[in-house]
Amino acid sequence: MTVFWIAATIMVLGFLAAIAWPLFNGTTRTEEEAFAPDILVYRDQIKEIDRDLERGTISQGEASAIRLEIQRRLLSADSKRQLRKRLFRATSPRNVLMVAIIGIFVATGSTALYFEVGAPGAPDQPFASRTADRAMAQQNQQMLQMATQLKERLDQNPNQPEGWLLLGRTYRTLDRFQDSAVAFKRAVETSNRAAEALSAYGGALVLLNQGAVTSEARDVFAETIVKNPRDGRARFYVGLAKEQAGDLRGALQEWIDLAAMAPPGAAWLPQVQERIAQVASQAGIDPATIKPSGTVPDPGS
Repeated sequence: MTVFWIAATIMVLGFLAAIAWPLFNGTTRTEEEAFAPDILVYRDQIKEIDRDLERGTISQGEASAIRLEIQRRLLSADSKRQLRKRLFRATSPRNVLMVAIIGIFVATGSTALYFEVGAPGAPDQPFASRTADRAMAQQNQQMLQMATQLKERLDQNPNQPEGWLLLGRTYRTLDRFQDSAVAFKRAVETSNRAAEALSAYGGALVLLNQGAVTSEARDVFAETIVKNPRDGRARFYVGLAKEQAGDLRGALQEWIDLAAMAPPGAAWLPQVQERIAQVASQAGIDPATIKPSGTVPDPGS
């Protein structure tokens, strides 16, 4: 209990300092970084574009267009953060009384609430775990707000396939697979069934069905490969569909084709090779006996 009271005292003092500082000295670090989660998410999305480009699921032109839109949003988020910084200013010396009243209320109210509903004898949760959970929850909330705003804009002006793709990826990051599939389907419809949108939609269908490649997803991936034979995601899931249907040799053929077309140093190649080894062992097939088919594009093409 001694540790609890020390920690509680430190937190109350820290809370009071967080309130008092902006009232008499301008802005707080929290206010200055109010939009930092937005910026982190946008940077992660730029990295995702680079990974999609490496996998060959999007073209250089498409990557540039999406990257430009995200960079624009980065600038907008930073501008909002700077605006909040300028607006949060000191008011008057009477804030001393305000801080004191708030401090007494927080200290007494939180202590009473703790003894009413808390568990004083319960073991502590690791601080690092609590911090990570809070950071993740905050980032997810920020992403959800951005997704909601983007969805509203797209509803007003729906003919923006890049926007639907961005919305689908955001929902996918939030594990909202139904919403992700809907957004990617709109990307397919507004892009005249572009290969990138088809591939993303098929992947969303697989996630929505907990890893099962449905007949609709198979058709989507088959159409993707026709339009972009180098789409690695589509080829992988076509192989997975065959594995799930019991056609292990057919699955191996798809993945061996995929490995043959992999660019040098592809990050996903070891996973594909591991999958080939697992299924070949299960089927009792020597993968060396299966050669790439003649339809596989060259790695450098």
